Parts: sequence; C-alpha cells; structure tokens
Amino acid sequence: MGGSSDYRERYAVSTWHYVADPLEAALQGIAAAGFKWVEIWGDTAHLDPRIRPDVRAIEALLARLELRVHSIHAPFSDLDLGRPGGARNAEARRVVGEALELGAALGANLAVIHVSSHKEDLRDPGRYRESRQAAQDLIGSLGQVAGRTGVALALENLPPDPKQRYFGCTLAELAATFPDPSIGFCLDIGHAVVNRVSIASEIQAAGSRLQSLHVHNNDGVKDLHWPPTQGVIDWKAARAELARIGYEGAFVLEVDRGQDPDAVVRDLAEFAKGDIAA
Repeated sequence: MGGSSDYRERYAVSTWHYVADPLEAALQGIAAAGFKWVEIWGDTAHLDPRIRPDVRAIEALLARLELRVHSIHAPFSDLDLGRPGGARNAEARRVVGEALELGAALGANLAVIHVSSHKEDLRDPGRYRESRQAAQDLIGSLGQVAGRTGVALALENLPPDPKQRYFGCTLAELAATFPDPSIGFCLDIGHAVVNRVSIASEIQAAGSRLQSLHVHNNDGVKDLHWPPTQGVIDWKAARAELARIGYEGAFVLEVDRGQDPDAVVRDLAEFAKGDIAA
C-alpha cells in the first residue's frame, strides 16, 4: 500500500468494526463497500490464536473477495502485557508470536502491538520502570518472531486510563524506549487526542518509522471511535502533516460499528474516496 491516488490502495478497514460478528461477515461487508485492504483484528475474535481460527478457510475467503491483508492487530486482552515484573511474558510471547505466524500465512506485512494491557497503577516511578523493562523484554523476544516471519512490529500509542498510568501511551514515549529502527509504529490519532498530545508531535516522534495509522474521531475526552468526519479531530490538518513528512503508508479505519455496520462501512468508503480526491 501507499502512494496511490486510488482510495482503495490507501485506505484499509479494521475488522474490529465487525468484532461482534464472525470474520466471514466482516470481510464480506468490507469487500461489498469497495475496499481492497483489511487489518484483521486478533484480540479475542477473528484471528486470535486462542480461538483457533481456520487460516485456510480465511485465505480462501480473502481470495474470493479479492481482499488483501495490510496488517493484523495482535492479541492483548488477558495477557498482562507490560505488567511490572513481566511474570506472564512467556505466555504473551507465545500467544502474540502465534498471531504473527497466522498473519504471515495470510500475507500480512505488519502486526500492530500494544505494549501494555495490565491493570496496575504505574504512577509510582519504580513500577513504571519495571513495566517499561517488561515491555522491552517482550518486544525483544517478539522481534525474533518478526524476523523469522517477515511480519514487522508496529507499536501503537495507547489511550489513557483515568485511574492509572500506562507505559506506552504516546509514540514519543515508545520511540525513546525502542530506538531500534526495525521496530515501527502505528499512530492511533484518536488515542493521541484523548492523551492530550498533538497529532503533529506524535507524527514527528515516529518519523520514518511510522508504518500505519488508525483513523477515527472522538469528542476529545473519550476514545469513541467515531467516523473521521465526526468529532474534534481536524483530519485535514493531520493529513497535511503526514504529507509534510512524506508518509505513504496506510490509513486504517478503526471505527465503531454503530447500529448498522454495513451502512457505516459504506459511508467510510465515500469518505475515503472524497479524502483521496481532495
């Protein structure tokens, strides 16, 4: 993907939009709206190795629908990613590593990774350092899987929790902790806004390591995953900043399903078409 004036070659849709439905329904809805690229959700549904997805059946369906896999979203729920001490890093490495293997089988080049998914408060500096070290250890081991499978890692900035502090809420934080140029980033623009950091500063922090974007909108307070045209985020300004750095990667629409997910994804296709033409 990248560099094309055809919206179907720049925009992908996350199957999270259909997370309550089987993956078959998700892929059919996305293809029917005219999209050609997908990010397959892999947390508790669709491509999570813990639910034993039928990769051959998915591969056949993708071929029939003429869909291609830009990326997968790796599992994070119930894995305690980045928990101080890293007690479950071996299990997390196994589950996320299996997700990378599944993604490789489907032709994905990228895996979006959360570095935190635990419930501990990190406002204590010592616990924060322990969490950061646990994340470094986990990503270090996953880097070996990435090298073997050819599925690159893209670390995602995370939304805040009002009751605690996470490690990895901003790309600036992640870029400072993971200087290895082989590790990329996925900028979730909605998360940046609720984190009260500018999208421009996050783009600059990621630099040439920015591999993908999660595109959605919100009210500036909650992570609502509204369509890009609704909310406080100035998408045109974000696009201008991306153009300034020469970004040619994908725009992955990660939007809430609403009451009629098929209608919403059709509207997203119209948005993408107009956005590329503007």
